[in-house]
Amino acid sequence: MSMYRKRKKIALVIQRYGSGINGGAEVHAFQIAERLSFYHDLTVLTSRALNYDDWMPLLDEGESLEKGIRILRFNHPRRGLPVAKNIGYKALKASLGILRLIGMDQSKKPPKWIASMRMKMDELYLKRQGPCTSGLIEHIRSHRKDYDCFIFFTYLYYPTVFGIQEVPEKSILIPMIHDEPAVYRTIFEKVMTSARFIFFNTEVEKKFAEKRFDLAGIENKIVATGISTPDVRKKSGALEKYRIKSPYIMYLGRIEEGKGCKKLIQWHAQCCDLEPGTPALLMVGQNLMKNDVKGRAVFTGFLSEEEKNELLAQCKAIVVPSEYESLSLCLLEAFALGKPGIVNRKCEVLRTHIEEAKAGWTFETRQDFEDCMRELVQKPVQAVEYGKNGLAYVSGKYNWNSIMNTYLDTIDLIS
Repeated sequence: MSMYRKRKKIALVIQRYGSGINGGAEVHAFQIAERLSFYHDLTVLTSRALNYDDWMPLLDEGESLEKGIRILRFNHPRRGLPVAKNIGYKALKASLGILRLIGMDQSKKPPKWIASMRMKMDELYLKRQGPCTSGLIEHIRSHRKDYDCFIFFTYLYYPTVFGIQEVPEKSILIPMIHDEPAVYRTIFEKVMTSARFIFFNTEVEKKFAEKRFDLAGIENKIVATGISTPDVRKKSGALEKYRIKSPYIMYLGRIEEGKGCKKLIQWHAQCCDLEPGTPALLMVGQNLMKNDVKGRAVFTGFLSEEEKNELLAQCKAIVVPSEYESLSLCLLEAFALGKPGIVNRKCEVLRTHIEEAKAGWTFETRQDFEDCMRELVQKPVQAVEYGKNGLAYVSGKYNWNSIMNTYLDTIDLIS
């Protein structure tokens, strides 16, 4: 990697940003930003939000520095729409539902007036979802000549959707896309076809995107992110602090039903009733379910990087119950520490990681999950072998040098 590239001005656009923010896309963007800032003058354009469930603007508006990186945070309302616009959104949604029922909204190329209704509803949907950072879009519009390249993280949110359309010729999109209801909204076709370059995380993601969108003529590559083996020699005291007893399996990320956490907690509790030797379940991350589900899991809340890594290094396996993942950093981080994975078989990305690496188990039903727990307990030698395979997989496929070279070469092409 050349140390003598001409420094350029880069804007990285992401819906939330910061070292204390939990989320796959946000962590991915943070890691890329740290490394890119060594070679270029980087500015992060983002919202004031800490949480994506309400988009409450809690952080200070304006310019700040974090780890030497310039951050511009733009104001926005909390989640939702004003009453009048919300009524308009619901009216459009109801009208399109009626048109669908009578067969007038089935075509991929509907009449212009229906396409216009779809687009208007999608625009309101994005504003309703948040974060509606209109000032960020205005900054891109008025400062487009000040930046040599714009890097947009995730296809799903307002900053990317409207920002990339202002600077398509200067854009790199990391869509982090998977088969979920939102991806079939009309407005995202504009996003995916506006990008100058697209960086996919996996071959599975790339194939799905090419099936869903017309990406002919848009240069794309599988780039993903690098995975470094954390230094866990220095103990953080997390085991004692949270009174965690081994053995345990570990979930890492946002704790919500949409990530499969409710079933995970329930199925684990049922395993404990059936098999007294079942490992404990440690849930690490922001709990958005609160008291909605009962089980035997231990909840730690959001942890420091050192605490997280220590707990990951001591677990028997990491469990990823989500059906919708475009990469799963937490699974790869566990592999880097020699830990096997237990993942949802319905998610093609997760299943592919496990099958290619030969590094764990997959489940779909409660019985499958019970079988995974039984194998983890009764076949410790196999679990260790899976862990070794995962480490070899990550070391070979997720190398920071090659990934950063791809970013730097593509920025040179764009600028």
